[in-house]
Amino acid sequence: MTSELIAVTALYDIGRGRVGRPIEQYIGWLNATLRLPLRFTIFLDPNIDASLVTLKPGDRLVRTPLENFYPLRWESKVDAIRSRSQSQDLTFTLPRYALVVMSKYDMMQRVAREEGGACRMLWIDAGLSRFFRQDLAAGRLSSRRLERLGNAGFAAPATKWGLKQIKEGNANNLVGQSPRLITACDMYATGAGAIDAADKLYAMVEQRWLPNGKWDNEQVAMGCLLAEGWPGFQVTGVNSKFGSLVEDLFGVKLHRRGLPGRIQRWFDKVLGRQRA
Repeated sequence: MTSELIAVTALYDIGRGRVGRPIEQYIGWLNATLRLPLRFTIFLDPNIDASLVTLKPGDRLVRTPLENFYPLRWESKVDAIRSRSQSQDLTFTLPRYALVVMSKYDMMQRVAREEGGACRMLWIDAGLSRFFRQDLAAGRLSSRRLERLGNAGFAAPATKWGLKQIKEGNANNLVGQSPRLITACDMYATGAGAIDAADKLYAMVEQRWLPNGKWDNEQVAMGCLLAEGWPGFQVTGVNSKFGSLVEDLFGVKLHRRGLPGRIQRWFDKVLGRQRA
């Protein structure tokens, strides 16, 4: 078990089964994600059977209603904005989707207050394992790669297009369109950085987004903050891959994309059957 880092994740049933991803599938992905050799804190929907979650020694479940997280206080205002939107993105079509992803920062902040400002953590989406070819238990943290984060208080990957929009000052104009500016499925923070990120992001939403009838997800929110200057934020890589931070830190292989990836997954499936 890696002691230098702790991991934070969450699983809440917000009805994604209606758009093709039942909660049972997410539970399977979560269990595969928890195989990464880190100590996890898992915030879990009290309506999900905790016995279905496979914990390692050191992992802990925090069962708390979604309504306990800070962004849920915005729900009525967000619903009014969503109802006027023509967007087909989940941010606007699935009622609590963006409120859940905005809650990542509250969850990280809660862990930071327990672990201390000097702790180092990774946010890892519960379903991140689906992007990896390897069993995440095979991952080995590279101290050298971790040290590349240096004095960063918060860090995450960006897309090439997203970084261009941020540098050109276009991020605020994209609120409501839900583009991926910063990738938020795996993020790094110190304890102090996580607390600062939550404070900054929630203040922006409450002071500038909601009063002006604006809403979007966490990937856009982080892009807006970075465009305005976010001391201590480090872009860990510029690519369109999901899971690239975990890939880099732990040396585990992501699925290839497009046709090569489909061929690869077919071979993996065939070989798996042969070994069985």
